[in-house]
Amino acid sequence: MSWHELSPSDYAFDPVSRTVSINSLKPGEALRIEQLNLVDKQYEAWDFPVEEIAISGAAGEIRIQGDQVYKSFVAESKKTYTITYR
Repeated sequence: MSWHELSPSDYAFDPVSRTVSINSLKPGEALRIEQLNLVDKQYEAWDFPVEEIAISGAAGEIRIQGDQVYKSFVAESKKTYTITYR
């Protein structure tokens, strides 16, 4: 899978609330929200850098906060962990 940078028109960042909003993703698209080196460091819920994820679409909304963010990622391979919204 190849990754491309989002253009500034594709997202909005609010530095006060530390919130990033993505305008939209097409069906089958993925959004990389963090890149971590899991070889040199084992992350735990308390030091995982993402505090909250909210996803909304035609199938409703998912809101994950705190420790549940870390626990919600599923290993797809040795290098890729995902959360899937359908």
